[in-house]
Amino acid sequence: MQGIRLHPNYHGYKLSDPVTIDLLSAATRRGLAVQIVLAMEDDRTQHRLMRVAPVDPTPIQNLAGGMKGIRLMLLNSSNNTSVPRNVYFDFAMREGPYAVVRAIASAGPDRVVFGSHSPLFYLESAAFKVKEAGLNETQVRAICETSPRSFLKKT
Repeated sequence: MQGIRLHPNYHGYKLSDPVTIDLLSAATRRGLAVQIVLAMEDDRTQHRLMRVAPVDPTPIQNLAGGMKGIRLMLLNSSNNTSVPRNVYFDFAMREGPYAVVRAIASAGPDRVVFGSHSPLFYLESAAFKVKEAGLNETQVRAICETSPRSFLKKT
């Protein structure tokens, strides 16, 4: 895959910083897919003196909404409301019963992709989320194959 993965909270910038617009514009011009990691771990597991806050995805609305041809995916997100239609999501850090069903209900099957956050999380956990969701074959194919291929396809 030709693309880049960003970790704004670990690299010391915000999605609202001008450098983010420049970076996303440059990646889009070059046809690169961009993944933005919103969190690496649940902040409840972090020591109180060494917390790394999750990335605030709010600026994505303005960034991705006005950028034609951008291929953007948010990783480890817990919410995908009020984000432009051209943004994809994984469900690696979605927790609770029927997490995948809830993700699909709020974003649609064409924007949700299989995500495991492996090796930090067990791959089997993500596979179980899909099984627990009770999805039909078409829905499983959408999140495991069709949507990821659509994200990776150059425009």
